[in-house]
Amino acid sequence: MHSFIRSKNAISFFIAFTIFLVLLICLKINLLQNLDALIYNSISPIICVPVTAFFIFITTIGGEYALVTATAFLLAFFRKNKFAILISLNLLITFLLNVSLKLIIARPRPPIENMLKTANGYSFPSGHSMCSMVFFGTIIYFIFLYMKSSKLKDLLILMLSLLILLIGFSRIYLGAHYFSDVLAGFSLGIAILSIFSYLYKQKNYKFDIINLKKH
Repeated sequence: MHSFIRSKNAISFFIAFTIFLVLLICLKINLLQNLDALIYNSISPIICVPVTAFFIFITTIGGEYALVTATAFLLAFFRKNKFAILISLNLLITFLLNVSLKLIIARPRPPIENMLKTANGYSFPSGHSMCSMVFFGTIIYFIFLYMKSSKLKDLLILMLSLLILLIGFSRIYLGAHYFSDVLAGFSLGIAILSIFSYLYKQKNYKFDIINLKKH
């Protein structure tokens, strides 16, 4: 515990977790309505059929079915190493935490008339945002550590980072979540990644980014 507090990971964890706590407190004392309305009203003018089709596709990538499918692929393709197992466990823990928090906090979804794609269950924090941050963020972390080609590494990190942001944005655009839901999901996702990267470094796993074998 003391080594974690002294680590760089602790800084990102505490910042991210503090953002989540502030959002949760503001939610409980009804201080988020104006911010959420301002963000949605700023986005709503761009709503049209082509843009909606694009963001439905993007939001599908960050959905549970797509992430479970991608995880199954990783487990099948990299079944002889711990790379896929670590990503899978990370995603499973995140999913269970998200479901639990939604049930405890029980924030209703945005008005149904604003929804361009039906969403069920509670709203805070956004599961798409939280799980996408952890799933793609874990992949970004491994790419950053082990991929040697700097140009390809930079391109993949940029593309995956953009995908995470687009998935979060899609949830607001489609009326499935408030801005504060997405920000809370991203914040918790970063907090989980901070803990994961710390624990990973303590285990001292080393992978070849192509073969992914533990040295």
